[in-house]
Amino acid sequence: MYPYFIAGRNYEVKVTPVNSSGNYDNTFSSEKIIIKYKKPLNTPNIKINGSILSWDQVNNASAYKVVVSDYEEIAEDLSFDLETVSGLTGGEKVIVYVIALPSNDSDSFVSSFPSLKIDYTVPYPKLDTPKVYINRSNLSWDEVPNAVGYVIIVDDYEVEVQTTTYDLTTLEELIPAKTYDVCIYAVGDPNKNSNSLISKSVSYTKEFVKYAQPTNIVKTESGFSWDQVEGAEEFVVWIDGIEETFYQVEGNCLNISESYFTRGVEYQVYVKAVGNGTKYYSSDFSLPITYQRDLLPELDSPTLTLTGNLLTWKEVAGAIKYRVIIDDIVVETDNPNLDLAMVEDLIPVTSYEVYVVAVGDDLNFGDSSPSNFINYTTPKRKLEAPNTFDIFESVITFNKISYASLYHIYINGEYVTEITHNSFDFSIICLDEGEHFIEIIALGDDSKFINSDPSEKLYFTVLPKLEAPLLQVFEDVLFWNKIENAVKYKIIVEDLIIETTLTSIGVSKICGLETNTIYQARVIAVGDFISFGYSEPSSSVDFTSSPFVNVSNAVRNYETISLTMFADEEYVIDIFEQFSKSEIDIYEYYLKSSNEEVVSVQGKNLIAKNSGLATISVVLFDRSKGTYYIASSATIYVINESTMIEIWTAEDLINMNNNLSGHYILKSDIDLSGITWMPIGSPSNNHFTGMFVNPDGHVIKNLEIPSHQELSKANYNHSYGALFGGLLYAYIDGIILENVFINVTDYEDDRFYSSAAGITYSMIGGMVKNCVVRGTILAQYKCGGIVVNNNDGSIVGCKFEGIVKTMMEFGEFGAGAGGIVAHSGTWYNRGIVSDCSVIATVVSPDTAGGIIGIHIYNFPIPNCCFKGSLEGGRYQGEKFGYTRHETMPETWS
Repeated sequence: MYPYFIAGRNYEVKVTPVNSSGNYDNTFSSEKIIIKYKKPLNTPNIKINGSILSWDQVNNASAYKVVVSDYEEIAEDLSFDLETVSGLTGGEKVIVYVIALPSNDSDSFVSSFPSLKIDYTVPYPKLDTPKVYINRSNLSWDEVPNAVGYVIIVDDYEVEVQTTTYDLTTLEELIPAKTYDVCIYAVGDPNKNSNSLISKSVSYTKEFVKYAQPTNIVKTESGFSWDQVEGAEEFVVWIDGIEETFYQVEGNCLNISESYFTRGVEYQVYVKAVGNGTKYYSSDFSLPITYQRDLLPELDSPTLTLTGNLLTWKEVAGAIKYRVIIDDIVVETDNPNLDLAMVEDLIPVTSYEVYVVAVGDDLNFGDSSPSNFINYTTPKRKLEAPNTFDIFESVITFNKISYASLYHIYINGEYVTEITHNSFDFSIICLDEGEHFIEIIALGDDSKFINSDPSEKLYFTVLPKLEAPLLQVFEDVLFWNKIENAVKYKIIVEDLIIETTLTSIGVSKICGLETNTIYQARVIAVGDFISFGYSEPSSSVDFTSSPFVNVSNAVRNYETISLTMFADEEYVIDIFEQFSKSEIDIYEYYLKSSNEEVVSVQGKNLIAKNSGLATISVVLFDRSKGTYYIASSATIYVINESTMIEIWTAEDLINMNNNLSGHYILKSDIDLSGITWMPIGSPSNNHFTGMFVNPDGHVIKNLEIPSHQELSKANYNHSYGALFGGLLYAYIDGIILENVFINVTDYEDDRFYSSAAGITYSMIGGMVKNCVVRGTILAQYKCGGIVVNNNDGSIVGCKFEGIVKTMMEFGEFGAGAGGIVAHSGTWYNRGIVSDCSVIATVVSPDTAGGIIGIHIYNFPIPNCCFKGSLEGGRYQGEKFGYTRHETMPETWS
């Protein structure tokens, strides 16, 4: 080679011999010829790693020739798998080298010289790759033919085994509650087979170790003790038979007063070690021991005498009180007598069996045996007189009287009428202008009750009367002339009174009448009750009741409108559009509000008034089917900021517990640092039923529940962590929670009660709207970024950013985590989720969903998006992790 030659250039060449003296002999020189110089490519630098032959890139090379003994193959890449060479025998030693090749039309280069030759021993055939299975901590795999063993890889740990199963709990280096990737490869006999490829990985979360059961429970002077359980610091003692049955203690003894135990009663005492939340599960309860407190000497039994309604007996020496048992009713008294007629829970004219027990001090004496038994028949009872009155316009209301079936109305001392309910409209009778008084007597069953005394007199004034309307009927419409100064009208049909601001009413709107029956109607004009009262009733007219003979609630193929309104705002409902797919031929309709103080209805107009919730129902008349249908048309939430309770401080926020039906507005940023948060309300019996809005975008930050310990002391006794414990038809709008940290994973007594979310554990109906939660939420059973359980409620326009994670595996359907809601819907209703977004890590050993963890019915969740990572042990999905039923109930179609 001549390094000073330039590849691809033409050169003149002649050949001249050298004579014996070493000089060129030009006599015999050849003729000159022109040749093009082609330079050899650089020699490749090769290496072998396992069966992979590789080399560096050679400039101007277009391919490479791989030579393996007598086998040649052209490679365009910079590596070659020697296992692809056919005809080689395992254990055979072959020579391997590589030649760099130029392109076929190269004018400048020729092939390189062969690379360094390397010896390569042909490996034996690879074993089949194992297929791996996992069930909780039990790892197993299919047996691989010719394998002499297996290697298990758990992150950085390797374990060699000879079997096809392995219990991962024996690998003590693993950290409880941490998730690991586990894979395996088969090991071959080096003289016959090479190791298999590494299998696909499976996920394993190490469970906590279960404490051993406590043993040797004994009764001590101060309570109970038992042997220490290795590693355990806390214990739960269960005393079956005491109302407060569970006691959590530190150390291996319980101090409990003897006064908690009733003498002569056997109690079963159990103990279990409580998991510490980092390594151990709680143990099972121990085998019980039986404990019975010694009996005391009994007091003498009383001897009873009954005179009329007065039950008497002689005082019993040593008795601190007496317990009178009247069938299932218990009355305690310090006196040796009781007027049985004064016991309110007794039913009049009913026979009871009565006896008395003298009660001891539980130090020197126990209770006596029962006295002699006496039969007592209660007398007739006099009903209470109505005593709570209210008057609005022309309607007088009063308190209902227990056991009353009728009320007699007296005006100015004269009997007027009887009614069955606790209100009376005196505009239906003709009273002169001026002052009048009303008295009411309650009447009951004559065989058991005596009529009440007359109520106190309630005085009222009849204002100047309006002109009486002229009532007429035409076909199916009652109509009358407009009366000056009238603000509304009352239509009276027998004992029905219907109010309207119009001057007509369709007969079909008078519900509750027998069909196709002749009735009489009258109309009264009603004034403002400032300058004018009401008119005399109009003359009666006859009309035939509606032909709509059927009533039905089976209205399908429509959606209830859910709407937020502000005070004085109006909204027009298009009923024909809303029910266009319902297959109802709407002849006419009318709307009704469940709360006129929140939303009033004027025809098809809804007018927002005061803060609260109102449902708008509609009656649809279908003449062709002779049926009127009743349906829910709208759910309206009204915000009237001027009447809402202002929240400025953390103390204000906590005090919302004192008024769970209040309507609140957030007026300032609030920092909850240093406060272990207790949820507002509970999901058992103290739901929040009001409103909480944040129109100005204030932030509540640093909400923290670091443990279940404080939660378990709350009035609902379970570990539900969130801003709210439970919402019942409540409205939450615009709440922003920053830097949330909720961790109730240390709740081990019953892990099904360990659940958490940002806004609320439970919502029944109602709406959570435009809320933002950022933080970390951890629980054993269920976890949601916004809500844990959505039962027929609406979650709209909410956002979660952070981590939601559960730790509990649970069968086919149960435990789960969701970026917005953990569990949406139930067997009999739906949960609505729309317009929500999640940027989060969602983890659950069972079910993980980017938006919803478990979706009972496959309702759409429109305009929702998820970004982040999902890890579901059984099920996972970016919208929802698991759907229980693909087909929704027919009633929701």
